[in-house]
Amino acid sequence: FPFNMKPIFLVFSLLLVEYCLTKAVQVPLENAIDSGMYTLTMHIGSQGEAMKLHFDTGSGLTILPGNKCSKCSSRINKFNPAKSSTANEIGCTSDLCGSKSCNSQCRYKSLCQRNKCCDATTPNMCGFYVAYLDGASAEGHLVRDTIRIGSSSNSATAETTFGLISVLSGNWDEDSEGLTGWYYYGNDGFPTKTPMWFDEYVSQHKSEGAKDIFTTCFGRTKGVLSVGDLDASLSTGAVHYTDIQSGSFYTVHLNDIRMDGNSLTSKAYSAVFDSGTTLTILPQKVFSSLRRYFMTYYSHLPSLSSQTNVLDRSVVLTSPPSSDWPTIEYYFDGFYVSVPPSVYFLEVKSKGKSYWMFGIRSMDISYLLLGDTFMAGLTVVHDREKGVLGVGVPTEKCSYTGRSAINESSYHRSATSWTTVVSIVCIVIIVIGFLGLIGWFMRSHKSTLPRH
Repeated sequence: FPFNMKPIFLVFSLLLVEYCLTKAVQVPLENAIDSGMYTLTMHIGSQGEAMKLHFDTGSGLTILPGNKCSKCSSRINKFNPAKSSTANEIGCTSDLCGSKSCNSQCRYKSLCQRNKCCDATTPNMCGFYVAYLDGASAEGHLVRDTIRIGSSSNSATAETTFGLISVLSGNWDEDSEGLTGWYYYGNDGFPTKTPMWFDEYVSQHKSEGAKDIFTTCFGRTKGVLSVGDLDASLSTGAVHYTDIQSGSFYTVHLNDIRMDGNSLTSKAYSAVFDSGTTLTILPQKVFSSLRRYFMTYYSHLPSLSSQTNVLDRSVVLTSPPSSDWPTIEYYFDGFYVSVPPSVYFLEVKSKGKSYWMFGIRSMDISYLLLGDTFMAGLTVVHDREKGVLGVGVPTEKCSYTGRSAINESSYHRSATSWTTVVSIVCIVIIVIGFLGLIGWFMRSHKSTLPRH
C-alpha cells in the first residue's frame, strides 16, 4: 500500500473485525428430565437473586413467585421486592399500569381504579393474570426491576416489568420457580401491555450492537440460549430459514408430514415452535393418520402389537427406542426436517429408573405445536429483525441425545444460509486483515532499523 493508505487500511481492518465478531451472549439452559421442561436462570434485582424460570417461547410475560405467595411451593425461592433497592412495585394508579386495563382480561373488574386493573391480594397494586393451555394460571401484581442472565463476565441485563405471583392454580412444575416468556410479539395485555425481557434488552442495548435475534439448542439434560446476535457456534453446516407468519407466536408454514416418503396430511398447516410445550401436538386428523401408518407398517415393533399401545402413551418403553423405529419428516418451505426416534421419544424417570414415552399426541386444534420432542434435535434461530425462523443441526455444545437431519426440498423457496456465508466471509476477512497488519508492522519495523 502507499504510505497514506496504511492508516485507512488499519481502520478498515479493525471495523471489519468488530463487525465479524459476534456480540451474542451465551447462557446455559437446564432440562428437568422428569418434566421435559427447560429452565433459564435469571438474576433478579439489585442483589441478583437467582431463580430458575421455565423458558417459554409460547408466552410473553416473565412471572416469578413473590414472598407473599401462600400457594407457592415451599421448595422454591420467592422474590421480596423490599430487599431490592432497584425494585419498583407498580401501583394501580401508576402511569406504568395500563390506562385501559380494566377490560375483559381483568380478573377483578370490581376492584378497578381509574379504569385500571388492580390486584386482589394487594388492591393498591397493578394486577396481572395469565392462564396457559394446560389449565395452569397465575395472578398477582406487576413489578419493575433489573433482570440479568449469564455470569458477571458474560451477561445480558435489562430493566423490565414482570409479574410477582401471589396466587397459583393448576399443575406447576416444582423444578422451576416461575416462567419467562419470549414469544414473537411480547407487547401483549395481561391486561396491562408489557414488553418482554428480551424486547427490553434489545431496546436498551441497541446502541451497543444488540440485535433482535436469539438462538436456542436443546439437549436432553441441558442446552444453550444465545441472545443479541447470530451465533454460528451453535450449528454445524447450513441454517435453513423460513418466514414467520403474522401473529404473536413463532408460527411457520408446514406443507406436509411424511413417513417413508408417504404423506400423512391432506393439506398444509400452520406450525408453532414452542419451547414451553414438552410434547409435539398434532391435530386429531393428522395424528390419526400417523397412528394408522405406525400400526399398518410397524406393528412388529415393541409395544405396538396391541390396539392400546405406546402411541396412546398408555404404555412406555423400558429401553431407548432402537433404529428400527422410523424417522418422521416435517416439510417446511424450502427444506424438511427428519426427526429420529431418539428425539420424538421423551425420556422420563420414576423411582430412579428411566422410561421412554412417545412424545407426540393429538389435540382438538387446527395447527401443530412443535414442542421439545421436535426441537431437541435442532438449533433454532429466532431472527426477529428479518421475521424469519432458522433451523440447523446442533453442535456438541448443545448436549444432544439425537440430532435431526435437515435437507432442502422442492416446496417453495430454498432459504439462504446467511449464517454460514457470513461466518466464512468474516473468517477470510479477519485472516487477510491479520496477515496484512503483520506485513505492515514488519515493513514499518524494518524501515526503522539502522543501516550498516
